[in-house]
Amino acid sequence: MQLPSKRYQAIISLILMVMITLYIAVFPSSLIKQLATLPWLDMTLAILALTLSFHYKQGRACFCAFLLLVYQAFPLTLPDFVLTNIYANLLPQVMVLSMVYLISDSERGVSMSVMKERMATFIAIIFLLTIVNMLVTKYIGTMSFTLYLVMALSSPALAYQLWRSPKYENTVFCYIGFTMALIGLIGAPASNVILSLFAISLLVLVFNEAHKMAYFDQLTGIESRRSLDVSSRGLSKQFAVVMCDVDHFKRFNDKYGHDTGDEVLKLVAKKVQQVTGGGNAYRYGGEEFCLLFDGKTAEEIYKHVEVIRQDIANYPFAVRSSKRKTGTPLDRTGNVKTNSVQITMSFGIAQTTCGERFERVINQADEQLYRAKDAGRNCIMLPVADSPKYSR
Repeated sequence: MQLPSKRYQAIISLILMVMITLYIAVFPSSLIKQLATLPWLDMTLAILALTLSFHYKQGRACFCAFLLLVYQAFPLTLPDFVLTNIYANLLPQVMVLSMVYLISDSERGVSMSVMKERMATFIAIIFLLTIVNMLVTKYIGTMSFTLYLVMALSSPALAYQLWRSPKYENTVFCYIGFTMALIGLIGAPASNVILSLFAISLLVLVFNEAHKMAYFDQLTGIESRRSLDVSSRGLSKQFAVVMCDVDHFKRFNDKYGHDTGDEVLKLVAKKVQQVTGGGNAYRYGGEEFCLLFDGKTAEEIYKHVEVIRQDIANYPFAVRSSKRKTGTPLDRTGNVKTNSVQITMSFGIAQTTCGERFERVINQADEQLYRAKDAGRNCIMLPVADSPKYSR
């Protein structure tokens, strides 16, 4: 059964999050009712989200947590203001448009210049919506019309940005934006339970980003060496390890530049990540990668590694020339670039069937990798005890 694409997964997650939040708001269970009576729960969670997002330099989540705190500050400082139409209509509009701004903006950290820019945008949104609401109230007589207008314009914008970039953080910002729009249409301020759910979603976002920073390689997007170390602790007594790296990578890097070298590493990472046979791919360091097969022998995984070797060797990697526009396969004259180079990799395989320490097996795989280099590169070397197999 094929899983839905990332776009559909993001849309489904968004719908489920909004429905669950509204259900909890309308039909709270006894546990939710007890949580709703806890003082400062929503404020505490929002402050925690603000602190952690600032610590991990997640600027968009940090600013979103700040907006939640601003929204919660009004009932505490101006309790009479909560009963006005301005609070019930204007603040949901500000929150929705702020989410549109955050989802369309890229992650740029928490530097002072970025925070000043976002604060200026936030103030501009408030100023613009205040003028629009005043004009609508004067000529139409109801402020709710502006909320309908904002929702009609912002909802497609949020949905389009999520469809274009179905990332978890964008799903969270859409979730907050859509829920705030529906709350505004209902005409009641968000309860502390809903605000707590907003803050929890931001906390999950921050923890997710922190996990990616710790266990995934930033350049290639595949799992890192730390993730390999963790995975190695749960292996069975029988497993196989493949060490592999790009042939003549230093020479290639010196000739074509580090940017082109980074593109090669991204391509190789994408290819090794597609390994079949139950293997997991990791970036070990530099141009070196590792494949881990739990419960497999070297003979069993050889054919799967061979597919990866052939796929990389047969892929025509186009070298970007100085005359070529960034992000396009055409040069400035409109001709397709034919300047391509062959990328090859060497592979060394090691195995254990009696539960040897992972460090020893990976060192053996590294030795086989050096044998593959000595044998002429672009080949796979099996353990010494087995018959060597070369694929040139």
